[in-house]
Amino acid sequence: MTGLEQARSVLCDRFGHADFRPGQAEIIAAVLDGRDILAVLPTGSGKSLLYQLPALLLPSLTLVVSPLVSLMRDQVHHLVALGIPAATLHSAAEPHETAEVLTRLRHGSLKLLYVAPERLDQPAMIAALRAAHPQMMAVDEAHCIAHWGHEFRPEYRNLRKAADAIGVRQTIAVTATAAPPTRAEIIGNLFHSPPQVFAGSFERPNLSHRVERRGAGLRQVQRFLADHDGQSGIVYCATREKTSRLARQLRQAGFKALSYHAGLDGGTRHAHQDEFISDTGVVMVATIAFGMGIDKADVRFICHVDLPSSMETYYQETGRAGRDGLPAQTLLLYAPQEFESRRLQLASIAEPNRQHEAGAKLALIEEFCRAPTCRQQMLLRALGDEGRPCGRCDNCRKGFLQLRRVARLPVSGAAYVRSRALGAMRSLIEPRVPVHDDAVSAHTTARPRREQEAFAGLTIAQQRALLRMKSARLRIARNRRCSPVRLVPDAALCELALAKSPSPAVIRETFVRHQIQDESLARAFADILQNELQNI
Repeated sequence: MTGLEQARSVLCDRFGHADFRPGQAEIIAAVLDGRDILAVLPTGSGKSLLYQLPALLLPSLTLVVSPLVSLMRDQVHHLVALGIPAATLHSAAEPHETAEVLTRLRHGSLKLLYVAPERLDQPAMIAALRAAHPQMMAVDEAHCIAHWGHEFRPEYRNLRKAADAIGVRQTIAVTATAAPPTRAEIIGNLFHSPPQVFAGSFERPNLSHRVERRGAGLRQVQRFLADHDGQSGIVYCATREKTSRLARQLRQAGFKALSYHAGLDGGTRHAHQDEFISDTGVVMVATIAFGMGIDKADVRFICHVDLPSSMETYYQETGRAGRDGLPAQTLLLYAPQEFESRRLQLASIAEPNRQHEAGAKLALIEEFCRAPTCRQQMLLRALGDEGRPCGRCDNCRKGFLQLRRVARLPVSGAAYVRSRALGAMRSLIEPRVPVHDDAVSAHTTARPRREQEAFAGLTIAQQRALLRMKSARLRIARNRRCSPVRLVPDAALCELALAKSPSPAVIRETFVRHQIQDESLARAFADILQNELQNI
């Protein structure tokens, strides 16, 4: 029986599943073949199985590094219920519980041991694990390794050193959100040599995204929640104070709202989390402290009252909605002054590379909020993926309505228009979208096939250069109050990212080829792009 045939048998007998989910079989086969793996798969694709199942077929212990006690507890509880010998070592455990786990570790009776990364800084823990001769280390929520990621944990930076000290022979890293720059940083910090990378599509076809400029924020949130009466959802705020205040205001307005942030005592947080998971119609108003490890399938909406820190953060947090595959909605509120405030904060970042990264993240969020094109397409591109217009987000729906007006068709009818609108609305509508005085329109058009192929051919370093160039382009576009893509098209930036030398001559030649005839703009942009590319 081959390794994958054994894996299918274990999948059925121990985990109770008839077959693998898309992508799982190929990755598990690579794990069983002894390869190092980085797997970037969307929420709900079964990432934990990628190391849990092989652990039962490997000859010795699998060490699992996980960032949250609640996440470790949930996974171990699930495995033990399946009769799989698993345990966790964490700071909240009683002394006798820790002693029992260490005894099982010494006797070799565990197949999976979950630990927090901080544990691997302890010499006694390293010695105990080395004596257990673990075969594999699995790093869950691997985006925590990267500054580019959305929940950076500095302790994760020591994992490669710990793995060497313990003597693990294989490493698998899994995460739901890692754009190309984050993947590059994970690989550089965790692996000695490039792993085999598996990246599934980030597309979530059941989510509908909506963005609104924040005005009367409380009323906007209340209207959104009223549309989801009796359903469960999460409202994210930037600060603890705002979280507590908004939860109180929503309760006064008749909503079943709870608060969750790091300032609450542990008992209150756990009680609120348990009520949210077990009950229906609960609105959890939370900071990012309410994040990884939240496993509730019927979350129907996510609302961001404040800007998320990055597109990866936004994807991760909105991905907690609709895990059952049924339709779910998101709402992001923003105020123009938030962008200005964050731009001022960039100056306080001393390290140039980190400043560039923060600027690139901010540029992507601003483009997502202000652009008149498909939200899902912008989100996917920010994560290094591609996709067609979704037809569900607020911008796509505005396009449908405008196209019907242009065609003088009733809004409620025209099935033919509905089926053809996605292809037609770009050419009919988007060139007519005005640029408002208080916003920069990051207008984009559908990419031709050859440009899609060029983007697909970029290395991770080149994709990172491309992000930085887009950040520079957006700064100039804001000053000129024009569309970034009309200023310099994506195709031109892609050519520059592929260029071997970012010299002024090469940049000018590229501009001429793309009919950018403003010489002063060309000179200014050439200087900026040369500096951007030389910082790679």
